[in-house]
Amino acid sequence: MVLSEAELTRNMMALDEGLHRIEKQFDEHVLFFYEDPLTFGGGHFVLYPVEGSSPRFAIEEQYPLGVDWSDEDRVPTSWTWVAEAYLPQSGGS
Repeated sequence: MVLSEAELTRNMMALDEGLHRIEKQFDEHVLFFYEDPLTFGGGHFVLYPVEGSSPRFAIEEQYPLGVDWSDEDRVPTSWTWVAEAYLPQSGGS
């Protein structure tokens, strides 16, 4: 099933609104940011714990071939997510 651009835009707005509701409801615990995944890794929408930068939950937009995140008129066709945490290595790093 292929969604129309209007349906994809509606889904994108619903995701954005939902993440803002999470931030508002759990503002003592998480912060929500829009990020550039090429610069910061992770994704376009990132939830961080108030206490620091790890762990974090990141959602990245996926686009059709030929479209990238820098296109101001982009409409994602899907999203992927990753939960990241910095953990100490046995060597101390």
